[in-house]
Amino acid sequence: MRIGDDRDPFVILGNIPELSAVFETKARAPFKIVFEVCRLSELVEEAIAEEKKAQADAAGAGVTD
Repeated sequence: MRIGDDRDPFVILGNIPELSAVFETKARAPFKIVFEVCRLSELVEEAIAEEKKAQADAAGAGVTD
């Protein structure tokens, strides 16, 4: 994974607890957390596509706002 940029940053969608782990040592307790991420542009594209699909479904069913 590369570092995001200001125009298209990464967005954390959630964590995956099944892949997380805690390692206990005498000096510290390091841990690993695994996040599901995507680019903001991907999230926006998906939201727009879902909105268009919902509008098309509503128009096909004869539903108006």
